[in-house]
Amino acid sequence: MSGHGFTSAFAARLEEYVEFKHSMGFHGASRIWYLRKFDAYCAEHALGVFDQETVEGWVTAQLATSGRHRSWMSYIRDFGRWLRARGHANAYVLSGKWKAPIVPARPYLLTKREIELFFAAAARLLNVPVDDDHRGVHRQRSCRRSANDDPRFDLRGRHRQCDGHLNRTTALPP
Repeated sequence: MSGHGFTSAFAARLEEYVEFKHSMGFHGASRIWYLRKFDAYCAEHALGVFDQETVEGWVTAQLATSGRHRSWMSYIRDFGRWLRARGHANAYVLSGKWKAPIVPARPYLLTKREIELFFAAAARLLNVPVDDDHRGVHRQRSCRRSANDDPRFDLRGRHRQCDGHLNRTTALPP
């Protein structure tokens, strides 16, 4: 067994590969986790040749239990490239056909009413007064409306004390 727990016929090469990645500054635990899964698959099926059948067999098995993200495939693809660079000319590099297709984003555009409801809900969460018709936060009118009950407002001097950013005083509108 290697230092990272590899046990298959690829254990020594996997260990060298992980050490190489560490020397390059890549210390991610997910790489080792997926390479261990690959190693366990190879040990379980007594596989000793890093060929298309071995790699795609593991990928197929992995896809059956993984979610929609396929970033883990880059680890096995990179290991194949590393093997080739180290003189194993017949090492299989996982082809691009296994890459997940790029799904374009479909933004949801809010209606005017949804925007109004969103900001009204945000104002309620922040305890900021809102107009009765829920058209959004109207700080100037709300400040005047609640100023009689709030010591932070100086209506005669036309100023409001803000407890937030920089704890500053702002002038109220006429």
